[in-house]
Amino acid sequence: MQTAVLSMRTLPTKPGLLGLLTFFLLALFSTGCTTLPPPVKPAPAAFVNKHWQGKMALKSDHPSQPSFTADFELQGSPLAGELSVTGPLGIALLNIRWNEQSATLQTQNSIRRFASLDDLLTSAPAKLPVTALFSWLQGIPTTADGWEVDMAKIADGRLAAKHLQEPRLELKLAFEP
Repeated sequence: MQTAVLSMRTLPTKPGLLGLLTFFLLALFSTGCTTLPPPVKPAPAAFVNKHWQGKMALKSDHPSQPSFTADFELQGSPLAGELSVTGPLGIALLNIRWNEQSATLQTQNSIRRFASLDDLLTSAPAKLPVTALFSWLQGIPTTADGWEVDMAKIADGRLAAKHLQEPRLELKLAFEP
């Protein structure tokens, strides 16, 4: 299987912005969390050909990690998919592609390949299960250890989630429903 590589333009960023973005995306796509009580498990067919795009905002309580907003495009499922994050003027900041055999992380300056999405995300300090994120975006209530989600406006394309453990994070997504 071939993986297409997107070209990246160099984007001058504030110190730490790309680090925070990488931190957020690693946190967002980790599958290593346990959940109590057990999550609702949607049928795999529920994830086929799903696509979301919109804006994301991340607020961190850690002083070295500034808050940021960016555009995102997420497609696929917990088993195979792609996340693209773009900054001002549509400049690509980050792209993650994964399937059951491998994962690729492409930033402005590098492309790194991993044996799995779990391998790519091993250093994330705050982890959100991929299945929970895809479930939330589809309006399916699912628990995730350490996270509280507000899906009251999911039909309007709004999702908010808070990581209640250190580091404390607040994630907001506005997307086309």
